[in-house]
Amino acid sequence: MFSVIYGIVHAADTGWGNAATIALLVAGLGLLGLFVLGERQAKQPILPLRLFASPKRTASYVSRTLYIGVIIGFWFFASQYLHIVKGFSRILAGFAFLPMTLANFWSALYIPRLVRRIGNSRLISTVFTITIVGMLLLSRITPQSSYLWHFALPLLLLGVGLGLSQGPITTEGLAGVDAKDVGAASGITYVAMQLGATLGLAILIAVFSGANAPSLSGNALLTHRITMAFVAASILLVLSLASLTSRAADTRQCEESTRG
Repeated sequence: MFSVIYGIVHAADTGWGNAATIALLVAGLGLLGLFVLGERQAKQPILPLRLFASPKRTASYVSRTLYIGVIIGFWFFASQYLHIVKGFSRILAGFAFLPMTLANFWSALYIPRLVRRIGNSRLISTVFTITIVGMLLLSRITPQSSYLWHFALPLLLLGVGLGLSQGPITTEGLAGVDAKDVGAASGITYVAMQLGATLGLAILIAVFSGANAPSLSGNALLTHRITMAFVAASILLVLSLASLTSRAADTRQCEESTRG
């Protein structure tokens, strides 16, 4: 994965047709393929591939990867916007994220109640929708945007989404797992988080670097690139939500056919 991620970041500077970029991506995907082949043949695999037999569980792993990637990318680019474009000091920029932090802790308290009321799958879909709305609102910021209305308000939505997301997504990743595979399944959920942080940021950096606008310069150009990264983050979340929704529908159909 290091080779794949570095290849994506390298492409941001040299282009996707660059020989080094192609070599890095091919090498990374090739090594990943060899790893999967080795795990398939191993008697006691580190990563039991049977864990991916459930489409719903696989979708939860993918969604966790993308969600964490989007959030890490948001922190990276939002910090630049506040510090460079808006002129916030480093300490003030840190305090500017406080609405998100408070919303995160507050919303997490309601996870058990919401799961009982609407179910785990519907809660995850709601969480992704809230996060998408917040990210799309952030994609409309300009150098002249006010902190309170154009930044803090979306932060509240992102905080609620982040606070409500991690527990239910982890539950989806462990649901229906045999006792002998619980440790491996739990490990995958946390590997997905670590992988998402690096892979998601690499993708958004590539988008950021490629978002050129010849008519803009200075803070206007930087803000444009940041908003394009936020648009890309929203697209990743939409794709993840679509995957979760379709897999949940397939699972319900299989359960209904089984009962019938």
